[in-house]
Amino acid sequence: MSIKYLLNGRIASDIYHLRNLIDSWTEERKFPEIINDCNEIRKEDIVITTGYLGHSGKLIKKHDPNKILIIDNSIFPKRGIKNFRLLDGNLKSLSKEFIGSYKEENYYQSCLNKVKKNFPKEVIYSEKYQKDIIVEFPWSKQILNLARFSNNNYVKNFEKKTNSLKNKNDEKVVKFYKSGAILFLTPNSYPIFRARKISRSKKMLFNYIKNSKYLICPNSSLSYLAFINKKNALISKYNPFYNWVQQNKNYAHLNDNELILSLSLYISKINFNIKEIFEYIDQKLVGQ
Repeated sequence: MSIKYLLNGRIASDIYHLRNLIDSWTEERKFPEIINDCNEIRKEDIVITTGYLGHSGKLIKKHDPNKILIIDNSIFPKRGIKNFRLLDGNLKSLSKEFIGSYKEENYYQSCLNKVKKNFPKEVIYSEKYQKDIIVEFPWSKQILNLARFSNNNYVKNFEKKTNSLKNKNDEKVVKFYKSGAILFLTPNSYPIFRARKISRSKKMLFNYIKNSKYLICPNSSLSYLAFINKKNALISKYNPFYNWVQQNKNYAHLNDNELILSLSLYISKINFNIKEIFEYIDQKLVGQ
């Protein structure tokens, strides 16, 4: 068994992600062997990769999901030592048993409180900001494709719930895409069109959410915008906050302080620094 780092084969993406990792690397650990071909992976190898396209997508489809660690962007990135989210080959968000420090938790509390303060205190209805609309952050195309490959029945059932929600509630649906979101993939998973920028301003987004009845967030981490406003949210198991919702189904009944505290603790557990990634490997994967 060895630990390997698989490049995804897309040059710009590989340079960006590899530099982020190297800049945050600790001298305590040797950097994993870098490979550019899935054929160099043995059955027992633990493989670290970034993203969901190219070689990474092939890896997810063929290797033991419990021996895959996908590195994704953290929630509320920090300057300096970078944090990352960690997923397994089933696209499940992984978490630490314990947080690194209360300083980290306090940082996420501060971030959530800052976001919360930017929302309008009063709901303003107008022709643009209608009452009880549905705000949707659509699937990431690359995650949707992999989810269909691994568990198509689950995706079909989730889409039925989504369509039922839209049909049952005769409200306007407003879609938001993150900047750079892939809008179209070729059959071989090559991205063709991307969202250049969010076409609506943050102020407009927050007004829509404040007026909304539901938020639909299959896999978007921005689902926390629904939670801090105690809005109904429809999320899938591929959403990083899925486990938090399972543990806090009655989050709308928490007071604001309890809600922010609970979310900040959870974010602290699903954001990893490099040292914590290898502690996870040592404790959970080595010897399996």
